[in-house]
Amino acid sequence: MEVGKRIRALRTARGLTQEELGKLLGVKKAAVQKYENGSVENLKRATVLKLSEIFDVSPSYLMGFDEIDTAKAEKIDGVYLNLARTAQNLDLDPEDLELIMQTVVQLKRRNEQK
Repeated sequence: MEVGKRIRALRTARGLTQEELGKLLGVKKAAVQKYENGSVENLKRATVLKLSEIFDVSPSYLMGFDEIDTAKAEKIDGVYLNLARTAQNLDLDPEDLELIMQTVVQLKRRNEQK
């Protein structure tokens, strides 16, 4: 998955608008739009780090170096790794897998808050 699509998927999975994400990053909505549509080819290291903190993923996952955020998998008891294997067996689209993984994270967080 391209970096811009990954940023968009993570943002929407958290229910953030482009404007809200921009405020968290200290940039304007237009900058977030550029990140998501791929107009910015080389994101600044500080931006990547801040995005990874906001989305609670590793920088390497955010940049597309890893298809699965293995650091996150440890946090949720390996569920990501099992989902990845299942997705491969079912021939799921990577964007669908991303949506599934983000849903699992949200459900886990909600259950931890109870």
